[in-house]
Amino acid sequence: MAKQRRSKPNHTMTKTHSRIIFSLNSKGGSGNTAAMVALADFLIHNLGLNPKLVDCDLANKTFGSLSHIFKGTPKLDVRTETGLDDLLAIAKPAELEEEKAGGSRIVLADFGGGNEEDTVRWFNEMYDGLVGHDISFLGIGLLTSNVATAKGIISWSAELRDRISYLIIRNHMAGPNFTYLFETEIGRKFFNASNAPVIDMEKRAQNVQNELVNRGLSLRQAIDAPPDVAGPVLGTFAARVRMRGYVARLEEQFATVTATLAPDLAVPV
Repeated sequence: MAKQRRSKPNHTMTKTHSRIIFSLNSKGGSGNTAAMVALADFLIHNLGLNPKLVDCDLANKTFGSLSHIFKGTPKLDVRTETGLDDLLAIAKPAELEEEKAGGSRIVLADFGGGNEEDTVRWFNEMYDGLVGHDISFLGIGLLTSNVATAKGIISWSAELRDRISYLIIRNHMAGPNFTYLFETEIGRKFFNASNAPVIDMEKRAQNVQNELVNRGLSLRQAIDAPPDVAGPVLGTFAARVRMRGYVARLEEQFATVTATLAPDLAVPV
């Protein structure tokens, strides 16, 4: 007997809450954009949401950026004095538009390296004025075996404190040594204060990841792409099988932290 095909979930957010999710990027090359791209796919395809994507990584102007992979994604310079104000405009649309759209939304912003100082300054200037507007923030920290990524996460949290929630993604791209954040006193203090959940992102075959970047494709896009778009590497049967595995395992990880990513999801309809 054939299995009944599951329909795509159709979640909606509550009508007041907006969630701004951004990467705590202090060091390039740690997989921030790859994680944010995969998260966008998860929110769209697994939760049936329509996140508003914003590319704030100005150093990455061409290949592999959020706007390269999701065409039409706006570029935003958060290093200007009021640059981050535009995130609020996206998170809280005009009243008429909000009613038409059915409420608030998730904003997914991929920050490039070097934005910490400007982001902290913006929070210091704006956060108190946001009280009562039901906007919350989630910072995603990509952790690799490079100690600099752990120190970057701790530095962000020391400045932003409990004004945001945190999610840590252990990226196994360079091995499984994450001891600095998990086995040092300063790391334990971070987890005690933040109660941040932790998930894992496995290492990807280098030729697959390089082609995803060069061709401007997410894993899901590459799996479904016609041969002329996927190219000779991603278009092979073996590569598609491999990518399906990457998607399944990473989205299982995201599913365990759905309440952190989108805390006000309505019951699926």
